[in-house]
Amino acid sequence: MLTDTVPLGRVTLRLSDTAGLRESDDPVERIGVERARKALDEADVRVLVLDGSSAIEEEDREALCGLAPHVVVLSKGDLPAIVSSDDAASEFSEAQIISVCAPRGEGLDQLRKLLV
Repeated sequence: MLTDTVPLGRVTLRLSDTAGLRESDDPVERIGVERARKALDEADVRVLVLDGSSAIEEEDREALCGLAPHVVVLSKGDLPAIVSSDDAASEFSEAQIISVCAPRGEGLDQLRKLLV
């Protein structure tokens, strides 16, 4: 799990990348998954980043370990969309859905406002 602190307006965010949340037989990986799940449980805001150019997979659904995301970010907005905002909204009904294209900066202002 990677963690970094980022100032955003009047708040400071502590971001944790918990990629790779899945069951594993590897003891070291299991420790990492346990730490990631604890971070998710303690988070004030849970953001799930999905590749908007790929279908939503079961691993995506399970990534939050039963904790619903507050925000779902559909990345890779410059590629043909496989997952629409409507698809994400039906999967994660309680979440705010934002599409972004990081290289073009599209959707990033909306994401910043939402997080602040």
